[in-house]
Amino acid sequence: MILLWGVAEDSPLKATWAALERRGAAVFFLDQRRAAETRIELRGEGEGEIRLGAERCGLAQVTSAYLRCGETRKLTPGAKEDAALGHHACMLDETVAAFLDATSARLVNSLEAMACNGSKP
Repeated sequence: MILLWGVAEDSPLKATWAALERRGAAVFFLDQRRAAETRIELRGEGEGEIRLGAERCGLAQVTSAYLRCGETRKLTPGAKEDAALGHHACMLDETVAAFLDATSARLVNSLEAMACNGSKP
């Protein structure tokens, strides 16, 4: 399973998703704008599940991840006005980051590599 994390409007992410689907790859898209519908449960070493609406992704099945993410709180509609939703969005970021730190899956655009993008003029 390939995990894609970001927003559906991101052109590079959208192109990657389309290419993977054309190849028949198993893909789970974790859309940051849908944080209100997202639940993540971590259990032990690389175990757990992401639920986004009716879709499910077993974390043990994730073999690689392509990250084009921002701060979920800023990307989730209504999260700035709704304190509970804003907190939930922040916790999603922390939980996904914890999974990414622990997983042996191949990461493209790791969180550490993307951190330097914040210093671009």
